[in-house]
Amino acid sequence: MKCRISYTFLAAVLAAFATSAGCDAGQPEAGTSRPEGLQAARVLFLHHSTGECIWNGGVPAWFETYNAAHGTRYAITEQAFPKDSPYGWENYPYDYWNIWVKNAGPRPHKDEPTLEMLAPRYDVIILKHCFPVSSVEADTGNPDVASSEKRLENYKLQYEALKKKFREFPRVRFVVWTAAALRRSETDAESARRVRAFVEWVRDTWDEKGDNIFLWDFNALETDGGLYLKDAYAAGDSHPNETFSRRVAPHFSQRVVDVIEGRGDTASILGKAGTPPDIAPPDPPKPPPSAPAIPPTPGSPKPAVEPAQKTPAAAPKTHALPADATATVILFDYCGGMLKPQNDDPLMVIRADGSVTLETWGRGNLGTLPMFSETRNTKFGKPVGPGPVEI
Repeated sequence: MKCRISYTFLAAVLAAFATSAGCDAGQPEAGTSRPEGLQAARVLFLHHSTGECIWNGGVPAWFETYNAAHGTRYAITEQAFPKDSPYGWENYPYDYWNIWVKNAGPRPHKDEPTLEMLAPRYDVIILKHCFPVSSVEADTGNPDVASSEKRLENYKLQYEALKKKFREFPRVRFVVWTAAALRRSETDAESARRVRAFVEWVRDTWDEKGDNIFLWDFNALETDGGLYLKDAYAAGDSHPNETFSRRVAPHFSQRVVDVIEGRGDTASILGKAGTPPDIAPPDPPKPPPSAPAIPPTPGSPKPAVEPAQKTPAAAPKTHALPADATATVILFDYCGGMLKPQNDDPLMVIRADGSVTLETWGRGNLGTLPMFSETRNTKFGKPVGPGPVEI
């Protein structure tokens, strides 16, 4: 049953004694129920970069405020799962199945913890996939639970196996994000419709009331119920931008609290009652209607019409370049996404003399490609030296 279960009277007395003795009774062993009034829970959030965007949107501060206002002790922590090395920066249905089902047990798989290791330490475990999960290919008609190919037929087998595994830990509550979406420019309509079918299957068929598994419908918030991540919510690629992240972080946090407090089956899976919030900026106000023209009195002279005044064009802004020709003028860096940063070097450096240094790296099916650095002098048409430059 998805509900909060109270300790027996004896357990409450023992917990109170532990508190008076200096023990941290606010961090109960996972798998035990919590005494009424103590209201403590340990929450683990497993994610990559998309999850980090939402986390940085204000999740820790939200929980601090909630705990202070309600006298609760909900401790939420986050970690990258799985790590870039040795397992690899992959957190799709296959990977959770591979680590938690195929390689289940008391020992880690490629340095990643199994559920047998996590369940005794946490009351709530939250998992998600990064947006490449939405690059779904057509089914082959031969589903394979052990296949890492992103196909709806494989996803369903892997999710069914995960559900069975989650139910082996009935005192731990699992919160699963629906699939992070892609922008229209980064996918195609066929793939987007397959993702929509997967999300609907997860929401309407896979998730069942009365067990220990719950959803947060992140996909609905990103797409407003459509097929694609809305451009207004994107940070250039298919990562959510800061504005969107700040607005949905409270919904994510509220959803976790609803699950902790026994409302997982009755509260909104958006983390907020009703329809998804209006995240897009409001339309600009319409100008007031102009007053109707007053016809001139017959025989009166026509009013003089002043010629329209042209607004003078703004002068271009100028900035003086540093006298040192090797000084950095513009720097582009990479903070993480589908791949983790491979070193601390910036991706692009433009110097005062017009030279550009590029750091290029990537990952293909054969693993990480070697990094190389290349410097070219663009000259911008002419050699550029100290002095003002139009931008």
